[in-house]
Amino acid sequence: MIIVKLENDNYDGTNDNKVNKLVLFDQKTGSIKVKVLAREMDTVKDYGEINAGIRQCLRDDSVKYKIVNTIPVKGGYSAPFKLYVDITDKCQLNCKHCLTKYLNNDNEISIEDIKDIAKECKKLVIMQVKLGGGEPTLHPNFYEILDAFTEAGCYISMSTNGYSMNEKMAKKLKGHNVKTTVSIEGNEEINDSIRGKGHFKRAIRALEILQNEGVDVKLRVTLTRAILNEDVIKEIMAFSDTYNTKVKFSYCRPSGSSIENKLLINYQDYEQYFKVIQLLNSKEYRNKVLLDEGMMIEQPDSLRSFIYRNKICGAANRSMHINSKLEISPCVFLGNDYKEKEKYRFGDIEKYWREEKGENFRRVRKIPIAGVCESCKRICKNECTATRLFFKGNANCVDPNCIVRRKDDDK
Repeated sequence: MIIVKLENDNYDGTNDNKVNKLVLFDQKTGSIKVKVLAREMDTVKDYGEINAGIRQCLRDDSVKYKIVNTIPVKGGYSAPFKLYVDITDKCQLNCKHCLTKYLNNDNEISIEDIKDIAKECKKLVIMQVKLGGGEPTLHPNFYEILDAFTEAGCYISMSTNGYSMNEKMAKKLKGHNVKTTVSIEGNEEINDSIRGKGHFKRAIRALEILQNEGVDVKLRVTLTRAILNEDVIKEIMAFSDTYNTKVKFSYCRPSGSSIENKLLINYQDYEQYFKVIQLLNSKEYRNKVLLDEGMMIEQPDSLRSFIYRNKICGAANRSMHINSKLEISPCVFLGNDYKEKEKYRFGDIEKYWREEKGENFRRVRKIPIAGVCESCKRICKNECTATRLFFKGNANCVDPNCIVRRKDDDK
């Protein structure tokens, strides 16, 4: 089934019936496509034309779809595209770059609260849910959690360290069509120095178990200062052939242990960082690597349709976060200053998103694009607000992960 959400990112709070974007969500594959309409349309008067636009996008008259016309939100899409939920803080490891600095404090979302979150996801048509932690598979109700979000119509993804993986769990993930990544942090030597001795072999074994059961699985690597070396990157990319998988690279963000262990890519790392980015974007690795948007030298035009008012950062316009303490925030990387004061209760996803409660979603939506980025032709437009705030104390600066920045921008 294709879910089609009618959206309007020009919404000024006055006309709920206007639409200028179609968001098409494939519940089976998890893919989201956004089509910008040629003009702003009325959901009542132009319904036939809107349907024709949907059919044009689908290119197949036999495909079934359901239109969802939700109430628009000023400053964001009508609901999050993606909800990040840290279901537990338990973990077998204590990684040097861990985003959750203080683990194993017995913070865990109860299955009752998970079911309430899933009910809200169904009501608001939240399309994707990313299960995190800690290590999500350690939650005692992990299988029930998969059931709850699947019943809600969400496409589920998660990252795992692999320690808990077995055939039974892999079969369950396959049955729920869970998009899974197994985390490593470099070659075996570097990985085990960050994640703990013996982890690399356990992670690769988990990858093999998941592959054997037909799970959509890839290796996931955090781009830290520890691997800003072209030879190391080549060794990591060789895993694509060795283990018959793609390798997903993600940025290291300013949270938890990565700060005190100085693993965040900084302004002075630019020259080596850019060499690594060029290598990852080379023809040799194009079909073997998956990159965060900001790492892409040639960004696909399709990204432009996702952007909400020139911001590719999803915080408060396409995504939100709930941690294992039931604390809500637009983005976990923004830190404690942007966490809402009250713990989650049923109905809060909608209330915070619509700014009927709290103040932090409004605060994030009002953060402007940095002046130095206004004339840039790239799509990222200061991809990570949290990184800029961490390094410079304000958002009106260039991200150290920007691949076109000038040395003058560091001042």
